[in-house]
Formats: sequence, C-alpha cells, structure tokens
Amino acid sequence: MPNQDPYQPLWFTEPEQPTHGGLHGHSKSKYLTGLQCPRYLWIACNEPERIPEPDAATQHIFDQGHLVGEPAKKLFSDGIDLPTHDFSANIAMTRERLRQGRPLFECCMNLFHKLPFACEKALEWSRREEEYVKRAGFVLMAKFAVSEKTWTDDRFVPFLIRIKEEATDNRNYVKKAVNWALRQIGKRNAGLRDEAVRTAREIHAPGNRSTRWVASDALRELNSDAVARRLGREDSRAG
Repeated sequence: MPNQDPYQPLWFTEPEQPTHGGLHGHSKSKYLTGLQCPRYLWIACNEPERIPEPDAATQHIFDQGHLVGEPAKKLFSDGIDLPTHDFSANIAMTRERLRQGRPLFECCMNLFHKLPFACEKALEWSRREEEYVKRAGFVLMAKFAVSEKTWTDDRFVPFLIRIKEEATDNRNYVKKAVNWALRQIGKRNAGLRDEAVRTAREIHAPGNRSTRWVASDALRELNSDAVARRLGREDSRAG
C-alpha cells in the first residue's frame, strides 16, 4: 500500500490509493458537503469526472458563497489564507505569521486539527479567557466530531463536559462555537446524540441567557426528524 499522509482523515481515503491527487485539505465547502452526503464527497475527491458540470443557475448559487467569505476577509486586510495542500508549509507559515501578529484564516480547519496534540489543545484552549482562543478550542471539537471517523464515543465525553462548563460564556464567538461543537457531537451517532441532548438539557436548566440559546438551538436540531432519520439509517447499516 502506498505511503499515506498520517494526518489525512481516513474517511476521505480510497482503500488502495492516497488522496493527495483528490482532496487538497479541507475547506468550508468540502466540510459542508461531507455533512450532507459523505458519498458525494468521496466521489468529488476521488472520481471527480463522474460529477457533471453545474448549469448556469446552479453556478450562480455557488458563486454567492464567495460574497460572504471575501468581504469578511477584507475586515482583516493583513490576514492570510493557509494553503490547504501542504501541511509542512502550513506549519512554517503559521509560525512566521504568528510572530508578525497577523490574522490567519481558517487555521483550525486547515491546520490545527491535523496536529497529533490537537485534542489536548482543544481542551486547553477551551479553558482560556481570550475570546478567539477559547472559540478555537470548541471549533476543533466540532471538527473532530465530523472528521475523526475512527474515534470511539468516549473520546468526546471530555468535550461535552467542557461544553457544559463554558456554555455560560455569552460572548458571541464563544457561545456560537460551543453550540456548534454540541450539535456536531450529537449528530455523530445515536449514542452521542443522547449524550448531547442530556448535556443540552442540563445546560438549559440554570436559565442564563447564553445557556438557554446554546441549549435551545442544539435541541431544535438534535430532536429534528432529519437527524433522527439520518442516525437511524446509520444504525441500520452498522447493524
């Protein structure tokens, strides 16, 4: 079997081939595609010729996505995008840019989650007081819930504990990341859904404005028919 990138999540990997020619790292678009249809994502990365070109109307919809990301980046004109295809370059560039104090776009999605100590950093950063550092910890938790297909459920229990402890933080970027992590963990499988629902109900009980929002929004999705149907199908396949 050819040498394979040890940081490449296994769910993107074709059994007999490395994915270097297909999936060049992660992006928001690929992340969302994987949530909606893992099979489509696999085909897009490994057999892209099977996917027809979009028509003009569909392409126009795709183009709208750039209308959000690009203006957002203009708010931080000295920020940079990390290359998604070169892990070593990401490390070197991140080190240099952090020394310069320049913003990095999507570093959790394109770099940090691939590090061997990323799980420990997610827990460590979730305890930090700085808003964006704490947010990064919970973003990593959400990312792990989607990408790390070989992880057992017990790996996510410490994340749920941290989510419960930090749900009272009403700062916008923190509470949104806490909510995102809770929802993604809960959508991983039926067992973790039950744990996430239990956590959300415990979070809601104190009545803090932030905890009510985090819990109510998570419960709305985790108790939806769409999530129940998807997890039911996955349980059937696993059985």
